Amino acid sequence: MDTKNINSAVYTILANYGVKIVKKVTINNNTIEFTDQLDRVISMPVTINNEVDNYITKEDLFKQQAPSFNFELDSNQLLDKALKSGYVTKVIGVIDRYKINEDYKSEVEWWDIGKT
Repeated sequence: MDTKNINSAVYTILANYGVKIVKKVTINNNTIEFTDQLDRVISMPVTINNEVDNYITKEDLFKQQAPSFNFELDSNQLLDKALKSGYVTKVIGVIDRYKINEDYKSEVEWWDIGKT
């Protein structure tokens, strides 16, 4: 199942366990617990991916890196260099989102790629 509706997703999970009525919902730290019609407790851990800081947009990349190029490159040119060097990679399925490669190491800095 693939849905953007959280209610539908939770309902599907609970229905798979035979839950027809939710009598109580409890949230403790990173766990949501549902008590059903038979007084069973169904627990769901909640994990948040905190890698948000490793993602960047084309505009963010430009704001961060344009001064290094004396503003001689536009945002498209900067992004092209960053992608070709492996400094960032495109996040598939998301418009204008790039992941910064935290392990990026190069003999040549990414901004030197393509210089003649």
